[in-house]
Amino acid sequence: MSAQEGANAPGPDLRAKATEGGARTAGLDPAAIAAARAVIRARAPRYLEGLAADLAALEAELGILGEQGDAAALAAIARRARAMRAQGTTYGYALVTRLAGSLYDFCGRAPDRSRGQAAGSDDEVEVIEMHIQALKAVAAGGMTGDGAEAGRELAHAVEAAVRAAAEARK
Repeated sequence: MSAQEGANAPGPDLRAKATEGGARTAGLDPAAIAAARAVIRARAPRYLEGLAADLAALEAELGILGEQGDAAALAAIARRARAMRAQGTTYGYALVTRLAGSLYDFCGRAPDRSRGQAAGSDDEVEVIEMHIQALKAVAAGGMTGDGAEAGRELAHAVEAAVRAAAEARK
């Protein structure tokens, strides 16, 4: 751990409060925590159904972006990716969070449209498509957590494509 990381690391009091037992000391009702966890467990089996619907919507939005260069479609992709990023880890799909977060960040770094540049360049569409295909692979494979070695390799490949696209934009 670097000195910078050590300076930003949570102290022992914060670590204790962040643990399950420490939640009581943080003023949270243990019964409410248990109830919330029960709701999440009950919804977890349906998570992949919702993910499939999100992926279908992303593909439709990507089609509009690719065909029409519609900046609104790029914004819709970003909004959906942001929501997916927020839900993934909750339901045990950290790799979905990682990939959807990458997609959200990529859409947010799209070139400045104020100069009249159309949304949906071939490079943008390609990188967004790569994210969608990676997310579909996670869903099809039921890759929970970080997806083990296959999931990490998938994420690294997508992240490399994002870096390459960023370099090409310079």
